[in-house]
Amino acid sequence: MLKNCCFCIDLKSGTYIIAVLCIVAYLSLSFSSFGVEPVTGFMYLCQVPICVIGFIGVFKDNVVFVSKFSYYYWAKVVLEFFSSIVFFYSLFIVDAKHICRDMIDRHETDMDLETCISIITKGRILLVKFVAVICFIELYFAFVVWAYYKKLRAEIFGERHVNEEATPSYGTVQNQANPK
Repeated sequence: MLKNCCFCIDLKSGTYIIAVLCIVAYLSLSFSSFGVEPVTGFMYLCQVPICVIGFIGVFKDNVVFVSKFSYYYWAKVVLEFFSSIVFFYSLFIVDAKHICRDMIDRHETDMDLETCISIITKGRILLVKFVAVICFIELYFAFVVWAYYKKLRAEIFGERHVNEEATPSYGTVQNQANPK
């Protein structure tokens, strides 16, 4: 289990920062999307309340609110991973040669075919690397939020950590040699 966020910030502060970043990001994305895609803006706006719940949960050490935020964050990460896989598949299903021929035929570019294919291939690879880094950062943030939730739950409910050793209790031992 994680002890710190980013090697130097305690889990509570890290989860607090993650909740604030979620609130700011989803508010800004929702307001910037409303003019172009109202449904997308509404979807981003619907995610703000759960981030606020996470913020309040961290601020007040409320294990129920933090658990809801943690489960939401894990669901978000899983959905992002699956949507990234679908995005990567759709990105590479169309041949770069076909795209470049269409662009050259429509006079959208004055590049030759080989240069265009090279640029599109490099752009695809760069995009895959960028999205992969974002996905792994989101995965790390999910682990941070989960670790804080587990730590808070252990503090409040007095649960043992997995690494702690428990002494087994066998009850009273009776002498079975001489039954009466």
